[in-house]
Amino acid sequence: MKKIYALCILLGFAITPGFSQNFPIDDGTGKITYIKTVEAPSMTAAEIYKATKDWAKEQ
Repeated sequence: MKKIYALCILLGFAITPGFSQNFPIDDGTGKITYIKTVEAPSMTAAEIYKATKDWAKEQ
């Protein structure tokens, strides 16, 4: 039973990268490069930060 449980865990980790997002990586720095900005003139910086933080928690 322990072997089956361990196999399921390992398969879960093996399959997970297939569902991950592809981020735009800069060739020079190797870091994620943000290529788009969104303007929200009716929101303050604090509101944008909170909305972004809440969205990230849901993901």
